[in-house]
Amino acid sequence: VLLLADPDPGIRGRAVDAIIPIGPAANESVSRYLESWREPLGTLIPELVGRLHLVSGLDLLARGLVDPDPSTRAAVATALGRLGTENAVSPLLELLRDMNDSVRIAAARALGEVRNPAAVNALLDEVSDDNPAVRIAAAEALGRIGDRRCIDTIARLSGDDPNAEVRAAAMAALRRVSVHTVNHLVDALS
Repeated sequence: VLLLADPDPGIRGRAVDAIIPIGPAANESVSRYLESWREPLGTLIPELVGRLHLVSGLDLLARGLVDPDPSTRAAVATALGRLGTENAVSPLLELLRDMNDSVRIAAARALGEVRNPAAVNALLDEVSDDNPAVRIAAAEALGRIGDRRCIDTIARLSGDDPNAEVRAAAMAALRRVSVHTVNHLVDALS
């Protein structure tokens, strides 16, 4: 665990690679060590927090929301998605408004992992983004959330978007939402 602070990024990366397979058995030691973390987060610490599902690392990840490096902010978004807690939604919505495309893509994907309907309106805004990759990530996230409120927008996107990959992602999302909606109706009728 002490090697996480090594000045050599290669050693830090190998330390993370060694800790992750240990899984939950490493959580207590890593959590205690990261409580006093004062170094820049970089991408490895968020990856470690997310892969170990260290909910205790939420405060540490919050520091990365304003990190000047977009790769750190994207790694924070990915980690928050892996944590999958309700507490991850608000910071992910903040990252969804980031100026950097890769951060918005990571935030949209993470919101799809969390699957909280509170993210639907913000994701609906992102299907209008100039970047097709952001539109794809937003459509996929909406499909994973499965909220009926997005059906009209996703249906329009699946037919009207100028990018074929966006249309395909929207069509897949529409199928997922439809299945989710049908399952809810079946449950209600049972």
